[in-house]
Amino acid sequence: MKKNNALKQILFMSTVAVLVLACGGGAIASTPTPEATSTPQPTSTSTPRPTSTPRPTATEIPPTPTAAPMGQPVTNGDYEVNVISMRTLDTVYLDSLYHWVPTEGNMFVELGIKVVNLNPGSPVSIAWGDIYVVEEDGNTWYPNWGEFKPVASGIEVAPKSLVFRTLEDPSEPVVFEDVVFIRAIYGVVKHNPTTVLFGFGDAPLIEILVPY
Repeated sequence: MKKNNALKQILFMSTVAVLVLACGGGAIASTPTPEATSTPQPTSTSTPRPTSTPRPTATEIPPTPTAAPMGQPVTNGDYEVNVISMRTLDTVYLDSLYHWVPTEGNMFVELGIKVVNLNPGSPVSIAWGDIYVVEEDGNTWYPNWGEFKPVASGIEVAPKSLVFRTLEDPSEPVVFEDVVFIRAIYGVVKHNPTTVLFGFGDAPLIEILVPY
């Protein structure tokens, strides 16, 4: 399967609110009762950012004759992987000041993933770079944003409840002993409909159909 080492040249716009305070000329003197002043409106600036971060290419994606449909668990013998939720996002909010929106022809896809360790007691460690999607043209990307939560067997967590963060290092590990829930957000090209393949380590791929 074709791998892409180059950074995808699609830009997203971040908006940051900057509070601008206007001051009159001359010295400032104290007065018993300060005069009322109008509150300036925030201004915005935009900064371009790449949509997606290319997945490291040290390990080739294993060929898969037929990918499993979303909702069907797959396993490599060491762990079981299941994509339990999928949705598209018009905006990704990092905090009260910064947010990202996709440019025309692109979109954000958020996946909720549940992984079960089939050998409890032996921790599993998977790099974020190996939690990836493959687009229809063969390009592969690890998530721009994400978070994970290890839990004991029998505990359920809604992945969308996890507070995500920017993922800077593809070698950063996701480590768990029993079960882990993962929230991962990817930037991909929009088609009608859009199909991507999801991969976790060396487990079989899962096909994700994203409605238009």
